[in-house]
Amino acid sequence: MVKELTPKQLEVILEFIKIGKVEEACKQAGIAKSTYYEWLKIPEFQAELKQQQEQVYESTVSSMKYLLSKAVETQEQLLNSENERVRLRVSSAIINNAVKIFEMANLNKRLQGIEKHLDEMEQLKELRKKLDEKRI
Repeated sequence: MVKELTPKQLEVILEFIKIGKVEEACKQAGIAKSTYYEWLKIPEFQAELKQQQEQVYESTVSSMKYLLSKAVETQEQLLNSENERVRLRVSSAIINNAVKIFEMANLNKRLQGIEKHLDEMEQLKELRKKLDEKRI
């Protein structure tokens, strides 16, 4: 049976999303902090909190994509500026950002390799454990 959340539970979730601090959210919603932590044990409360956080995240990502697009357009326009210093600063910023992107991509690739290796090691540990159990 799926449990419906109470208005207070929904209120504290929205306050937490808005404020980002448990203590302040509880104060605004008029509940004790201990109540919030008790509610966190309820799967429906967890699910609603997660859903609200994901919505905020998606909205933020969407806004950032739009702003990034506008910033890139501005940089493109400034590359054609008559002012040599402006062109130089924009070019430098673009190069620096490109270097950071390549570095992050490289680190991400290395991290994925490490994670894959750790997974393989964990699988080997499990196989050894099973083999040891069969020997006993």
